[in-house]
Order: sequence, then C-alpha cells, then structure tokens
Amino acid sequence: MFKREKLSGNNFNDWFCQLKLVLRVEKKMFVIEELIPFTPAADYAANMLAKWNALYDAHNEVACLMLESMTSELHRQFENSSPYEMLQELKSMFEKQVGVEIFNLIQTFYACKQEEGKPVAAYILKIKGYLDQLECLGYVLPQDLSVGLILNALISDFARFVRNYNMHNMRKTIGKLHAMLIEYEKCLPKKDKPPQVMAIRGGKIQKANKKSLKAKGKGKANGEGKDKQVYISKPKTPKTTAKERPAKDDTATTAKSTKRAKHNLDSTYLWHFRLAHISKKHIEKLQQEGLLKSTDDESFDQCISCLSSKMTRKSFPHHPKRATDPLRIIHTDVCGPLRHVSRQGASYFIISTDIYSRYGYVYLLKHKHEVFETFKVFKNEVENQLGKTIKALRSDRGGEYISQEFKDYLKACGIIQQLTPPYTPQHNGMS
Repeated sequence: MFKREKLSGNNFNDWFCQLKLVLRVEKKMFVIEELIPFTPAADYAANMLAKWNALYDAHNEVACLMLESMTSELHRQFENSSPYEMLQELKSMFEKQVGVEIFNLIQTFYACKQEEGKPVAAYILKIKGYLDQLECLGYVLPQDLSVGLILNALISDFARFVRNYNMHNMRKTIGKLHAMLIEYEKCLPKKDKPPQVMAIRGGKIQKANKKSLKAKGKGKANGEGKDKQVYISKPKTPKTTAKERPAKDDTATTAKSTKRAKHNLDSTYLWHFRLAHISKKHIEKLQQEGLLKSTDDESFDQCISCLSSKMTRKSFPHHPKRATDPLRIIHTDVCGPLRHVSRQGASYFIISTDIYSRYGYVYLLKHKHEVFETFKVFKNEVENQLGKTIKALRSDRGGEYISQEFKDYLKACGIIQQLTPPYTPQHNGMS
C-alpha cells in the first residue's frame, strides 16, 4: 500500500491513515502508541525474555515498514529511531497542516449538496467519504449532526421523507439512512425527459471551388460567391386541413361517452353545460317558448358530472356493535396545528375517548411526534385506575398512528389496532 506514494511531508495525513490501517490489520497498533521496554537482565525468566523478544521483533518490523515508505531524506533522518519516536517527531514536523485540512474538509462537507438528476446513493457515498477522512484525522462529527446535514442537503423530491423522519424521531445511523433513502428513491415517480427541439445548427457550406461560406440555420439566408449563389430555404410545416381545425369562433367539446369532438355552438349538449346542467325537458320548454333556438337533439345520455352529483352514499347500520365494558374500544384523534398556542407552547391536542363510558382524556402537545409517548401515559393511567386493559384502539390513518414503532408497541401489548377508511370521520365519531 505504501509503495504507491512515499512520505514527503505534504501527504503526512494520508500516509498516517494508511499506516494505521496496515497496523490494525496486523494487530500491531500498540507499537506506535508506546516505547519498547528496556532490555531485561540475563537472569530474567525464560518466558519474560521470550515475550520481550516478540515485542522487539514487532517494533522492528513496524520501523522497517515506516522507513521503507519514506523518502530518502526522511529515511536517513529516522534510521535509528523507534516507531513511537518516529511518529512523534513526524507529528511535530507536519501535523500543523492537520488543522487546515480539517477546516477544508468541514467546509467541503457543509457545502456538499445532492445534484438534480443524480442518484442519492452517489451523494451519500461522497458524504461518507468526507466523514471517514475527518475521522482519520481525529475529528469525529456527532451522529445526529451528520444525519441532519445530510437530510438538509437533499433535493426537494425527498421533502416528504425528511418530514416523516423528523416527525417520528427515527435517529438512524448513516448506513441505515442510506438504505432507507435508496428504497424511497425507487418509489419516486420518474420525471419525463424534456422535449427535444428540432433545430438546424449553423455551420459551413462547401461550394464547388472548395471555398466556404458561413450561414446560420434559422430562417432564410442568401449568400453570393464567385462561382454561384447559395440559397438555404426555411423548412415548411404542413398546413392543417379543415377537418383537423375547428371553425372560427367555435368551441370544441369532447363527449366522454363517444370520445368524439363537437364543434357546434348550438348543440344541445353545450347548452346543457351553459345552463347549469338542466334536463332535456327544460331545454325543450325553452325552445317552445322561443327563448332558445331549435337545436339538434343529439343524444347526451350520460353526462358524467350529472351522474357524479346524483350519487348517494349508502347509510350505515342503525344498530352497530357496542362495547360492553370499559376500555373495550378506545377512540383517539389528533387536532392541530391550532392558530392560538398555549402558554406552554402547545399547538396540538390529542383526545382519547372510551366508547362504553364516554369518558375522554385530553392532552396538549407541542409536536405531533409526541403522540406515541402520550398514548403510553394514557394507557398506564387508565389501566392502573380501572384494573382492566385496553382491548382495541380505533383511529384514522394519520402518520402518527401508522408508524412502525406504534404498530410494534400495540402488537406487544396485545391491543388490536382498528383504522377507519379514508374520508369517513363518522367511523371515529367519538373523538
């Protein structure tokens, strides 16, 4: 590893990182951390002498390795020094540059942003490279700070991921965050490529006498030469036929049932739209009274807007199943953020109601991610007071209730989670 580049002074930091890597593999890091003990006396025990000889051999091997990786000038200077002495002297000579290198690395790390169109994996690997270099120089950034800077530098496509990460207070390592970002990136919709613009590039035109004349590719250009005239014509676009374009002062309306376009302003279907979707009977009455010209009674049997507005929702059962004892089913929901903040800074509140007794608890929250811990407090209090356990928890599909941490806790406690369908608040009417 050291044969690629000798230690010359300017590359001390890289050389030191490589040296520590080699010694860690060979399990000889202790050699550069302490001096070799003095030579034991001859009357020492045999096992002590053998141990010292093994220690001396390890120091000698590391010293030879370090000398081999230096330039000839440094080699002559440290030829008779131990590994520990060599390293201390090299640090005093070249370690002043470490502070400058750390500053440059931190500056580069803070300025690193994910580029549009580039995969997130390449960005995370680049960030991890900067962190590894800083760690090699003895400067370790806190885990939370590193993760926060990584999330802050992501492109806008990951905004929802960042909100969920902060709301659930996940506290993942950089490696796990890397895997989560790659999986989230796979679910992102692919962006369409920008449309290609057909254009003529300006260039040179070769004439018969091998002379050239510059001409731009836009519009028309006429050029005169010694031998003949050069003419570049503008490309023509085919004209649309009468069938393809609507008539003047006309409106094109596409019927959803037949998928055909209608261009007649006096059609019955168009007057049906203009008069707020009135029925055919009312249109015929207007024609009889002379308020509307007689139009072709072209069928529009299915008006999608009329059908949608007349749809009704089937009623719910009048005799739903009721809880027979306290804590059988708990309804819960979160409200906020509110315009007015409490004195303690709370802008949310969570309400949990028992179906059987109609008794409810209200807790004030500063942030939405406090829902999980608040539910633990509520569960411990009501179960301790009543001597019963919560059997089921009914809520909507808010992110605070469907997080994996919340689901795992309910499963561990034996609580059945009931999630109401979207856009049906009547299912969770108790809260």
